[in-house]
Amino acid sequence: MEDRLLSEQTGNGVNIMTVFLMTFGVLAMVVAALVIANTFQIMVARQRRYLALLRVIGADRRQIRLGVLQQALLLGVISSLIGILLAMGLMGLAGCLGLHSGTMKLALLPTPAALLLPFMLGVLATLVAAFGSTRMAIRVRPLEALQPVDYQERGSRKRIGLLISILLAVIGIAFVIWSSWRVRELVRTNTGDTVQTTNQQELLLGLAVLGVLLIFLGALIGARRWIPALLRCLGRPVSRIGPSCRVGVANIARNPSRVAATGVALLIGVTLVSTLATGAVTTKRTLAKDIDQRYSLDIEISGQGLNKNNVRAIQRIKGVADAELVQRFNAKVESGGPSQDSLTVYALDASRIRRVLHADLGPGMQKSDALLVSTRTISKHSGYRNGSQLKLLIADPQADDEREKEAVARRTLTGVFAGFGGLDTSGVYAITDSRNVAGINTKTHEIWIRTQGDRDAALLLDDIRQAVGEHDDMAISGGLTQKRLWGERIDSLLAIMVALLGVAVIIALIGVSNTLMMSVLERRRETATLRAIGMSSVQVRRSLGVEACMIALGASLAGIVLGMLFGWIGAYQVFVPIGSVTFTVPWSAFALILPVALLAAVAASVLPAREAVKVSPIEALSDD
Repeated sequence: MEDRLLSEQTGNGVNIMTVFLMTFGVLAMVVAALVIANTFQIMVARQRRYLALLRVIGADRRQIRLGVLQQALLLGVISSLIGILLAMGLMGLAGCLGLHSGTMKLALLPTPAALLLPFMLGVLATLVAAFGSTRMAIRVRPLEALQPVDYQERGSRKRIGLLISILLAVIGIAFVIWSSWRVRELVRTNTGDTVQTTNQQELLLGLAVLGVLLIFLGALIGARRWIPALLRCLGRPVSRIGPSCRVGVANIARNPSRVAATGVALLIGVTLVSTLATGAVTTKRTLAKDIDQRYSLDIEISGQGLNKNNVRAIQRIKGVADAELVQRFNAKVESGGPSQDSLTVYALDASRIRRVLHADLGPGMQKSDALLVSTRTISKHSGYRNGSQLKLLIADPQADDEREKEAVARRTLTGVFAGFGGLDTSGVYAITDSRNVAGINTKTHEIWIRTQGDRDAALLLDDIRQAVGEHDDMAISGGLTQKRLWGERIDSLLAIMVALLGVAVIIALIGVSNTLMMSVLERRRETATLRAIGMSSVQVRRSLGVEACMIALGASLAGIVLGMLFGWIGAYQVFVPIGSVTFTVPWSAFALILPVALLAAVAASVLPAREAVKVSPIEALSDD
């Protein structure tokens, strides 16, 4: 009963939000698994001599593998329990502070599923990530394990992975191209069957999403080849800056597999952030363009008691180009169009109509009895035709007496034509010259506003509300309000998604630090030699910083490019049915992603750099 009532109250929104958050949680676990894999490589590297001695005294490969997996199991259990306790503590703190989401107050109400599922996922991810490190531990002979050596995969496996990645990418590209072509053709040859067309569009959108996933999966599988190649290309000009940069760039090529694994963890987060940013910006531009075509009026204020004083106050507001007080009437079609069809008629001088409407009215409005009808009205109602004569019964919508409504003149208006996009999405309405309704009194007025487009919509609307004051049933609509509404929705959803993905990016940057730590452990003697021949500790730290920045830069650039393409593909599939898609590049988001990634990479290199310089050159060289 509780579940049914909750579903009725929220429209199944709780379940949708749960799936939404769990998706990002699983994504964070995937990124964490890549980082855990690198962490266990560090652990195995530190224990190589210990493991080698176990092999010498008789331990077999199965025992070595079980030993590493036991460590993974222990760490997975402890870390998962700590994570669950931290989550419970955060929710308990939120409840104590009285935080709420809408009408629902946040409170700590643990359930078995909420506790067991994260625990099992954490332990499983740790075991799976550590399994690769066990192969590195058991494949080295006892005598070879007494000296640190780089772990490299066999060339045949690399070639198989490369072929699989190319195949997946090619199939994904074919899916995307075919679905994009089909959705374009579907829109062009729309038969009018809305349900069937919508179902086909959803199917094509799913096919495009599958294609994008295959492309991305192919990029991840082939990352061991293209990420090191990309870093080498980026590192060539950097290596010419100085000795520290030359050493840092050269160190990247030492273990391409590990560098690629670290780059993949960061690539996933950056790609998703870039995809969301590109999709959000493209959506806002496309919707803004569509709204401009649908709405010829920036702001429409309706309500009782509006007068010329309000208009003069609005005209003084910064960002307002012009404002007009418009009469509003109710009308019915008596002949020449859809019989007895209700019609809202707005009356304003022709010259003043041009001041507030974004529309090319042409010479049609110069006729004294012209009736301007929106393109949407003519397309939906075949009775309204260009040049037809309409006989209208026009009345004041606020007339109190039915006899007063009937005692109004019947006007015949000609020159019906479509000259503007529309005022709003509801009702059937038209505009005529105020001379055509002379003698018909009305108590209902609206204020139409044209803006300059150089001021923030929220601030402008707040100033307009203050200028108008309190009026009964006052409502503000129009193209600008629609842009603001959709913009706020997109920005809020984007902020939530980016915040969730930020967790994955932070986890990936921890992986950068782990990779550098592994690199430091494997190059202790080399670092000591460089220190012995004159390389300062500052230069050693700088070389590790360069190495971290190169990994972050390569993964971020690749993620930005992939995310931008994926965002464009998604926006095209969704919005091509409503019109042309405005492909937009979110330069501000990209300008934020790169500096943040580089700064975080520098911070990730601090601890490995301390590890590298704290051992004296003589002590490191004497270590056998």
